[in-house]
Amino acid sequence: MDIEYISNNPPQTESIGADYAGMLPRGSIVLLTGDLGAGKTCFSRGFINSYFPGTLVSSPTFTLLNEYKNDQLTILHYDLYRLKTAEEAAELGIEDMISRADYTLIEWPETAEPLIEGNIYRVTVRMGAAEKERIILVEGDFAWKPSVSE
Repeated sequence: MDIEYISNNPPQTESIGADYAGMLPRGSIVLLTGDLGAGKTCFSRGFINSYFPGTLVSSPTFTLLNEYKNDQLTILHYDLYRLKTAEEAAELGIEDMISRADYTLIEWPETAEPLIEGNIYRVTVRMGAAEKERIILVEGDFAWKPSVSE
């Protein structure tokens, strides 16, 4: 069931990401799409902070990958905006890394999609009518309703 949710500000977008994290089984791969500045990293920040509270989460635009882990859990956060081909993604070892992660979030996944297999979920973040409004479309086969307050 696909769900569309409207966020009115960045904290709500983060809260939606955190709620979403609690619904996914380990081994999940989340493909995040949306325009530049739409809120993909904000959503990812909420997701990651639900497991690693207080962690500074930024977009891995230049490093391509930020890894968050402890003895219990590994979350990979990719930003593939700068990649042009699937071959470049393969050179990063993305397939092997994903296979060992508990959760993987991939912003700008288009170039790597031919390499990605597994439990895939899609999230699209679009800008809304108001300056800080975001429309978040969550695609998947599960019933989920974020517990975000207005």
